[in-house]
Amino acid sequence: MGVITYIKEHYDLTDYVFSGASAGAWNALFLAYNGNDPYEFAKKILETSFIKKNSFTCLADMENKIKQYLLENYKNEDFDLNKLNVGGVIIMDIEKHNNLHTNANNNPHYTRPPPHRFQIQSYVPTYHTHIYNQFTDLEDAIKCCIGSSHIPVLSNGQFQFFPYKNQYVVDGGFSENPYICPVSSSHLHITPDMWDFRGNNGNKNQIEIFMDLFAFLWTFPRKEGMMMDLFKKGYTDCEYNKYRLDRLFSPVSGGGGGGGVGDE
Repeated sequence: MGVITYIKEHYDLTDYVFSGASAGAWNALFLAYNGNDPYEFAKKILETSFIKKNSFTCLADMENKIKQYLLENYKNEDFDLNKLNVGGVIIMDIEKHNNLHTNANNNPHYTRPPPHRFQIQSYVPTYHTHIYNQFTDLEDAIKCCIGSSHIPVLSNGQFQFFPYKNQYVVDGGFSENPYICPVSSSHLHITPDMWDFRGNNGNKNQIEIFMDLFAFLWTFPRKEGMMMDLFKKGYTDCEYNKYRLDRLFSPVSGGGGGGGVGDE
């Protein structure tokens, strides 16, 4: 969020659309925020008690608490949802999944195949990438972000897929390209090591970047204030690399520039 805050404070994003998947889906939602106070927006989220004190039981619990906070404090009009594109991986249509169970359990004329065949014939996933947009409201967009960042077992301790728009979806990071265009064609691709110009990040594909994030989340530290520390690091990294961002974006009207981030 520190990177997003710096970019929104200093550059004109009027003509841009935003595409994200996995944790990047939430960043894309933040980019679509219409307010002129991006630092305050991020700070208020990061200083909610459940984030600041890490008082959530799992990642899914944290996401649901963020959802509740956003819906209680913001309106649909506070976000330009027409600019938002969220990538997810569809595992199976919920109706198809339910019909399989209905046929197997309730139809007297249904002959259940042998167990090994039943597994193959009935549970082959449709696994494919889908880019969601045209959201009906803020709640719809947030639900999509939750689905795009849902990793079975890791998110809530259970091997479950996330139900969204009559489909079971999982983290968009499982896709090679969960964006509206190839990464090479995007104006800026925000990743945890986006400022690494030693060639490491440039040689990584989407799956490798996702696995780096997965490893981080698996060992997710529960230190109080850690999220704000990460926010400040992202913001400061942008200050160090401002000359690179200046080549990509036009400044906001009047020259731009926020108040910066420091110790509080």
